[in-house]
Amino acid sequence: MNFSLTPVFMYPAHMSCVKCVALSSGRFLATGSTDEQVKLYDLRARKEVGMLMHHQGSTTHLQFYQGTHLMTSAEDGSISIFRTRDWELLKSLTGHKGAVNWFDVHSSGKVMLSVGKDGTVKCWDLTKGLCVYSMKLSRVAERACWTATGSKYVLLMDRIVQIYDISEQGHLVGKFESKSRINSIVTTSSPTDPNIDLIFAGGEDKTLSIWKTDGVCLIKWKTTHSSRIKDIAVIPACDELPLLLVSCDSEGKVFVWNVSDILKKSGEESTVDVVDDVVHVCEFDAKCRLTCLQAISTIPPKDETKKSHKSDKVTIEEDIKKDEEITDEEVYEEVIMEVKSKPKTKFQNPRKPIESKKVKETKIKPENSHQKKSEVTENEIKNLKNEFEKVADAEHTVTKDQFKQTLVNHVQSWSAGAQYLFLERLFDAFDLDGNQKIDFREFIQGLSVFLKGTPEEKMECVFF
Repeated sequence: MNFSLTPVFMYPAHMSCVKCVALSSGRFLATGSTDEQVKLYDLRARKEVGMLMHHQGSTTHLQFYQGTHLMTSAEDGSISIFRTRDWELLKSLTGHKGAVNWFDVHSSGKVMLSVGKDGTVKCWDLTKGLCVYSMKLSRVAERACWTATGSKYVLLMDRIVQIYDISEQGHLVGKFESKSRINSIVTTSSPTDPNIDLIFAGGEDKTLSIWKTDGVCLIKWKTTHSSRIKDIAVIPACDELPLLLVSCDSEGKVFVWNVSDILKKSGEESTVDVVDDVVHVCEFDAKCRLTCLQAISTIPPKDETKKSHKSDKVTIEEDIKKDEEITDEEVYEEVIMEVKSKPKTKFQNPRKPIESKKVKETKIKPENSHQKKSEVTENEIKNLKNEFEKVADAEHTVTKDQFKQTLVNHVQSWSAGAQYLFLERLFDAFDLDGNQKIDFREFIQGLSVFLKGTPEEKMECVFF
């Protein structure tokens, strides 16, 4: 089987460093940054659909749950839960006395683990929105992950990884340690037995390793990464694909590994030897410094069934109805959280993407007709029309490329990413019918709002 990596969506998302990304079944992409914003993208349309500005501090982690909810965390010590149907903030969980480093939702959707810089691990009851358990750790944990079976959870603390079993009253059942810092861990089930949990680790020593939950190392191999491994992700096995592991380094290299084949080289006993004959199946050079990574398959995994999800939702419904009577439809839509009150938020709702509409070809109307629909004077319209016609094509319209070329000189001092982002959004604000062209009528109406409109009109023009 041949593999390849091909870029299909590239976008200058943030003004500063991207810290985390999350994917939802091939539909939505969310990115978090040190600029305190969470950007949202529709991967089918391959365009930005909005942003969330609800945190005060850098975004630290993002996670989708079953495509219906998005959870976000930040340095302000809070974890927020959004409904993806309308991107409404359902609940903000506060409890950490410092930045939230990581969180992970259980496969049932009923509980969630989180770790923070306050040196604690917390367990949250998502049906009530309450912290039900908190434990002080010997050191700060960078990551917390549930295993694929949901019976254990894993904590990463610098060079040490600890595994706890919830069926054994949360006792430590496994542990392993690296000579150098571990930057990332992920969990999944064995490709041969879905009841066996596996832990993958990668870090500063440029090696990748696979561990069992009792601390036994199945295999550790030297990679072709030339710098430290920043992040890893897994794509579960299915009928069409083997179990794949994806890794990235700080120099921009991305490698894909066939875990199903790699496991054939491993034995049942613990080993400290580093294997050097493992070869990646494909690679990609992003030509930039990578900080995070996510991987997803659009093909459902072998052990994913609709029955398990239905049974989970019934349990959640029973828990929610103990405290508040809500309809079956609300339970289905808000399976993660019971919503007793919907708080007013300071964040801005994502703007709705403009739908393309078929418009009839029209000629330039007399100047006074534009004046009636705008706050621009007649003399201003005459001068603007002369300048507009110098740039416009034979159809009296300006394309996106012409628009950018005309204005790019005014933002030369900005970075390339900032220039691209600003001009893209400015053009979309003027392009009222979404046909990727601006005629003089759209230009005057948009300019009128930007120069003489109320603050509410300007916000609506840009974001809705």
